[in-house]
Amino acid sequence: MRKIIVLLFLVFIIKLDAQYSVKSTFQATLGVGVSNYGAPQFLALDYGLFRDISLGLEFNNRYSNETFLKYRILGAHFNANYHLNHLLKIYDEHWDLYLGGHYNYWLVTENVKKIEVDSANMGFGGQIGMRYFFNRHFAVNTELTAGKVSTDHFLRNESAIVGSFKLGLTYKF
Repeated sequence: MRKIIVLLFLVFIIKLDAQYSVKSTFQATLGVGVSNYGAPQFLALDYGLFRDISLGLEFNNRYSNETFLKYRILGAHFNANYHLNHLLKIYDEHWDLYLGGHYNYWLVTENVKKIEVDSANMGFGGQIGMRYFFNRHFAVNTELTAGKVSTDHFLRNESAIVGSFKLGLTYKF
């Protein structure tokens, strides 16, 4: 009887360990957010390389309507995330907690109707987020990001801190 209990316990542990891997999973997230540089709409794509590490791309579009200036920002982010479920011993398959870093590139247009770009911005930062899966495929995603952006706007070399809160819907393939 004791051998059967030990065997069932081992099978249960192996099953738990297998459920919380992001390796070879592909996820797409579509969402909106708020930030100190406009309201972003974004599409994020993530692929799990290892058990707890994923790489991804995010494409976003932001509009801002400040007092004297309206502008549009088109951006792309490359990110790497470490998924914390194993580290924090969270064995509930509905939760996915992660933190990571990103490198971004933005094209800024100062007039929303104009096509040509006025400046290019590059930067880096970090994010922390979580997903809650309703079933095997769909999840709600929240993320806090902060980063530093260097600009070459009108030949001035400046930098700014950009922060945002994003909310989205994730589909896991």
